Amino acid sequence: MSCIIKNFANEMLPADVKKMIRQNSRRPDVKRLVIMPDVHLSHNVCVGTVTATSHLLYPNAIGSDIGCGMTAVKIGCSPGLLTAEAEKILRLLSSAVPTIKHRSICSAPKISKELLLEKLSNPKLNAALKKTARFSLSTLGRGNHFIEFQKDQEGHSWLMIHSGSRSAGQQISEFHRKKNNAGNKAVYHLASESASGLDWLNDMNWAIKFARLNRKQLVEMIDQNVLKFLGTTVDYDSLIDCCHDHILRETHNNEQLWVHRKGANRLYKGETTIIAGSMGTKSYHVTGRNSELSLHSCSHGAGRQKSRFEARKSMCPRLLLKEMHGVAFDNTNLNRLYDDAPSAYKKIENVLKAQKKVIKKVRTLTPLISFKGTFGLSR
Repeated sequence: MSCIIKNFANEMLPADVKKMIRQNSRRPDVKRLVIMPDVHLSHNVCVGTVTATSHLLYPNAIGSDIGCGMTAVKIGCSPGLLTAEAEKILRLLSSAVPTIKHRSICSAPKISKELLLEKLSNPKLNAALKKTARFSLSTLGRGNHFIEFQKDQEGHSWLMIHSGSRSAGQQISEFHRKKNNAGNKAVYHLASESASGLDWLNDMNWAIKFARLNRKQLVEMIDQNVLKFLGTTVDYDSLIDCCHDHILRETHNNEQLWVHRKGANRLYKGETTIIAGSMGTKSYHVTGRNSELSLHSCSHGAGRQKSRFEARKSMCPRLLLKEMHGVAFDNTNLNRLYDDAPSAYKKIENVLKAQKKVIKKVRTLTPLISFKGTFGLSR
């Protein structure tokens, strides 16, 4: 039986993306492929795709940042206060939130008891990860990871964070590649009921929980170091957390499938998730319309329309400042932000329009302050 492909993109796909989709559709046991409107290629992985199989697992189909996702939470101060104190907030974030790792084990937060009690598949991996992972817990990461303060259409303020499993996901991915002799292969697969497949699922689930804990602790860190300065706190009852790099066992059209999502959110009717714009454009909270055609999935963001190389080549300080008009950010070293300039991404409104049968808008969020990681250690 040939693979069923559903394409939600409302534009011509680049040749490299079409080639990757064609290759993936021909992989063993790939039953269905869903192409999201934010689809783009990144390191031999098609971001913005959903791949469904019956019994095989494709670890590289979700990338090495296992469990990467976003958290949004309402905060108690006015948007006006955020704007007035933007410069101070950026300085506090820079000093409080490490990008890559903590300086020492003493400054690193503890892994939760729940995760410490859960065993990874290999004793050496278990011992190594629970020692080294602490150094990257509650760190933001580089690339397109960010912290953003926003206002919604009703005048409420929100905090949004995009981060993942940090070094933990990378170590787990690398361990299983070596264990299964995958080497530099872009794609390898595991039988889900085999020992190797069960080991991968166990460790993947650990990384997803670690990523969720990472985002939770980032919220707490910002609450204690930034919001305390503003005289406010977060409304934890409003918290939304979503993961867009995972493999889940789900039932679709009465068939049990392994659903691989890379840069795609799971979105069943009644669930709320986050679709992020670029650092200079709006983001959205959306709920699902119960779309089986999308395998109950939606995009996770706007999606790149320019590679990082192309973005750096086409950007200059004047253009970046123009694109970021009205959004406070660290502009002391503009060239480090060229990769993620708003013009490097697709128009978020077009991305939402392309999946109007899949999603329903709940909330529109306008960025006020955008923070990207630039330093390796906490200072």
